[in-house]
Parts: sequence; C-alpha cells; structure tokens
Amino acid sequence: MNGAVFAAHIGFNGGACARINRKTMFNIKHPVRYVSSFIKKPTSYNSYNGVKLDFNSSIVTPWIRDAIYKGYYESDECNLLKSYLEATDIVLEIGAGIGLTSAIVASKAMYSTHIEANPNLIHLVTTNISINTQNPCNHTVREAAVTAIEMGDSLVSLHSGDNFWNAALKEREIHKNAINQKSVYIQNALKERKFNFLIMDVEGYELEIITSNKFPVGIKKIMIELHPKVIGEEGLATCVSLLELQGYKTINKSGNSLYLTRGI
Repeated sequence: MNGAVFAAHIGFNGGACARINRKTMFNIKHPVRYVSSFIKKPTSYNSYNGVKLDFNSSIVTPWIRDAIYKGYYESDECNLLKSYLEATDIVLEIGAGIGLTSAIVASKAMYSTHIEANPNLIHLVTTNISINTQNPCNHTVREAAVTAIEMGDSLVSLHSGDNFWNAALKEREIHKNAINQKSVYIQNALKERKFNFLIMDVEGYELEIITSNKFPVGIKKIMIELHPKVIGEEGLATCVSLLELQGYKTINKSGNSLYLTRGI
C-alpha cells in the first residue's frame, strides 16, 4: 500500500499537514492497532476481547479482519458476555459464526455446546474454542440447523449469500444459494445438558423461535442478537414482549444485543 492510498484509507488529507478525519477515527476503537495493521497483518490475533482468534482460514476475509482491527466485530455481544458470563455457567450457543463468542464462553464457562449450521465454519469454531480453553472436552461443537418446531429427521434449507454471516433459515433477497442441512429442534437441544445460559444469533430466525417456544425453567440467562432489518421493529418488540411474558427482564442492551435474566 503506497503512502497516498494509506493516508486516504485512514482519513488523512493530502498536504504537508496531515489531518485525521474525525468521523473515521470515531468509528475506530483502537486507532493505533488499526494503523499498525497496515504494516503487518498477523496470521493469528492474540488480544481481541481477551481471546485468540485463528486467522488461517479463507473464511476470515479482509472485511472481518478490518472489523476486528477497528474493534467493532461482534463488539456488542463481547461486551455483554464479558460483563455477565460466569465460571459456573453451562452455555448453549445457537449460531456460533467464526467462534468469537464461542471462544469467550469456552475461556471461562464450565461447560458449553455451540451449534452452527454453516458447514464451512465448523472447523474455525472448533479451533477458536480449543486455543482458548484448558478443557476442550468440556466444550462441544455441533453442525446442525436449530429449528423452532419439531422437524424429525427432515433436512432444512440453509440459505446463503456472498458472506457467511448472512446464512440463515429465513430466506432473504440477499441469498443466492441453499444447501440441505440436518436439523435439531431447539427443545431437544436444550434438554441435552442442564443449560442455564442461552446465546442466540440466528439472523432473524429468532422471531420464529421465540414465538413458538417457551424456554425451560433452568434457562436463567439469555443473550440474544435481534435483527430489526430482518424482522422489523414490530418483530423486535414482539420478541422482547414474549420473553417478558416468560419472566425475563432486560438487564442490559448493547446495540441490537440484549442480556436478559429471570429468577436471579
């Protein structure tokens, strides 16, 4: 990257007196780290929200690295987890992505299960968990699509687009392809261990799950990313209202991510 391109990228005007674009720098939480990333981009990153991340995968695109360098990749979920995850928690995570939140969970929680529908992400989730825990056997990764209703042994369509984070059971205009994936009914997944903490990031499918299900009494904590661009503001309000009817109370909110508890 030449000097002119570098300067333009981080918000400098040309001329003898360089000036940082305030809006750009406002959106970069770690400007020194971000600037230094142009000199050397590591194959592994050892300090993002206190966990290590594997960068040796084509899944970790320049966009994701850029988001990590700027400090906003899944920052809302990370902030909530760091505030409320406890060593005694037994966590079920639905929608693990590249395994960032999974790594945070595995670094601290007693036991956890992480379910991801995208087969291209399973190895990355497993790796990011394994390099962040001394007890990898306590943390399980499963490839399956979690469904809101019982589907038996039926396969379901996982829709995908150009980016892995848009893969979802709920089809949208951005999707271009679909694969058949084995399913697991959420109630069956919840019965597999004595989970007390549910984490859910399912790209808009949360409305179907919450509308169709009551969570076991043992689920005392929920962290959920809501997707108003998919379910609309009305759908968002419906999710919160239905969780409140089950006795949950919103304790904290960061972006579109909520942390709720009941009976604590």
